[in-house]
Amino acid sequence: KRLDVDDDKVEQADPVLGLILDLLASGSIANMNYGVTMSEVKQNLRRFLEEDSFYQDSIKRGFADDFPLMDSGALDSLGILNLLVFIETRFLITVGIEDLSEANFATLSKIEKFVQSKTVPKHGS
Repeated sequence: KRLDVDDDKVEQADPVLGLILDLLASGSIANMNYGVTMSEVKQNLRRFLEEDSFYQDSIKRGFADDFPLMDSGALDSLGILNLLVFIETRFLITVGIEDLSEANFATLSKIEKFVQSKTVPKHGS
């Protein structure tokens, strides 16, 4: 569902935000990403999951790549939503409803592979 926003009011209030909304609406940056290596994807995901206050009670620092994020309850519906916002903004990818499965989000390793499959490989990865 798309958020209904009065573009003129947004642009008047914040011209930069208005420009960003225009670019997103046009699709100009929707699928643009800078490419990341597998290790960069994993490092970014791990840092987010370990440091974001949302997960502080459910995910411990240094958790294993195969730690069951969904089965442990660390990624409940709100946890997944929080993670999706991070993934989409950090890696500039779109996660579709068809992508929301345990096959893609059960563990750090699976999330890493999913994100990497949606990004442009960086030279040397």
